[in-house]
Amino acid sequence: KAVVSTQSTGKKVISYEEREEKMMKITRHYKLTKVKVPRAVAERKKWKKFGDCSKDPAGINPANSMVGDSVFLTLATKKDQQEKKEDDMADKVSKMKASGQGMVVCRICKGAHLILQVEWAKPSGS
Repeated sequence: KAVVSTQSTGKKVISYEEREEKMMKITRHYKLTKVKVPRAVAERKKWKKFGDCSKDPAGINPANSMVGDSVFLTLATKKDQQEKKEDDMADKVSKMKASGQGMVVCRICKGAHLILQVEWAKPSGS
């Protein structure tokens, strides 16, 4: 491999490989960009490597660096949750109408009326 030219925006690398019993000239053009990173990230990049990659040059070594299992995350929006609640309420109302019960249930006799309509539960003295 030989780096032929480096410019301010990129570099050109020429390498020779043998493919199918023929010598092939491979030219690669790389565009160099500078990226501003947060101060904390810049400090971490200066740390000395340790463990299995202590002898590796700067950068990532794919033999030591691996990505874990893919995790798929599905976020529910408030709109989706609101629609689900409305659908659940509509289902409950339709079930109550189908069963013949009213929306109001007496807590004493479990009838489809308010407690004030039960004769013996009315407040006395008025």
